[in-house]
Amino acid sequence: MAVFTLLKASYSRSASLAEIECRRTRRRRLDAVALTGVGAAATCIALGSAVAGLALCVAALAPFVFVRD
Repeated sequence: MAVFTLLKASYSRSASLAEIECRRTRRRRLDAVALTGVGAAATCIALGSAVAGLALCVAALAPFVFVRD
């Protein structure tokens, strides 16, 4: 009984670490998308297309609103 409990506890801990790593990877990807989108938005605004730049900025930052950790 004690062996089963120890194995189960170590398995759940490793699954938790894998889940944390998955969240970190997802957050890094979202950060990369946001930085790219904001850079593209700044470029559009600098070239004179403010509406398209604003739309790109909102689209790049929207995943931070809808994706939870």
